[in-house]
Amino acid sequence: MTFQKRMDLPRWIKRFTRAGLPGAYLRVVKSGPVAAGDPVVVTHRPAHGVTIGEVFAGLTPERARAVLESAARRASWGTPLPGEGRGRWIGWASYKGFGAWCAVVAEVELTHEVNVRRLVIAADVGLAVNPDGVANQMEGGAIQAASWTVREAVRFVRTRVTSGSWEAYPILRFSEVPRVEVEVLQHADEPSLGAGEAAQGPTAAAIANAVRAAIGVRVHDLPITAERIASASVSEEAQSG
Repeated sequence: MTFQKRMDLPRWIKRFTRAGLPGAYLRVVKSGPVAAGDPVVVTHRPAHGVTIGEVFAGLTPERARAVLESAARRASWGTPLPGEGRGRWIGWASYKGFGAWCAVVAEVELTHEVNVRRLVIAADVGLAVNPDGVANQMEGGAIQAASWTVREAVRFVRTRVTSGSWEAYPILRFSEVPRVEVEVLQHADEPSLGAGEAAQGPTAAAIANAVRAAIGVRVHDLPITAERIASASVSEEAQSG
C-alpha cells in the first residue's frame, strides 16, 4: 500500500518528493534513494482565513491531524502577518511514510531575498524518552533545512567548484537564524519512532508554501532565491497568458 493511499489525501494535495538537487550533499528532502519524509504541499494558492482543518479535511490519521493542529494553533494560524511581502504556511510529513510525524509552520519575509523569520514545529515521535533531546533535534534539523531551502548551493563554473571554502559557500548566518518553537506531543503508550531527520522535509515544504502565500509564486527549484522567484513568476505568467 502506498504512502499516498494510506494518507487518503485530497486530490489537490501532492507529495513533495525528490525535491532538490542530485546527491546527498545537495538534497533537501532525501539523503539517499528513499524519500525522507514525503512532506505534502498545497498546489493551489493559499487563501487568508482558511483554517487548517479545511486545508487538510481529507487527512484521516489522527496523529497527522494532531501535529498539524498543534503547530497551527501555536503559530496563531489565521491571524494576519504585519507588513508587506510576508507569508505563513505549513508543511508536514510522516518520516519515510512510517516514522515520526512532524508539522512545521513557516513565516517568511521577502526583501531582496527570502528571510525565514519563524518556524513552529509540532512533532510526534511516539514515546519521547528524552523530550528535550527530541526538541533539540527538531530545532537543529529545521534550521539546517531552512539554510538548504533559501541559501545553500554549490557554486561552480564549467571546470571546477568555486565555493570551496566556508567563506565562499552560501549558508544561513547566525544573524539570519529564525526563531524556532517546538512542541513535542507525548504518546507514552506508543513505541518510540526516533527524531532523526523528521523536521527537514516539512520545513522545506513549509517555507516554499509560505513564499507562495506571500507573493503567489510557486518556486520548484532550490534554493529559493530572488532570481528563481523572478523566473518562476515569468513562467507562470507565460502559462496563464
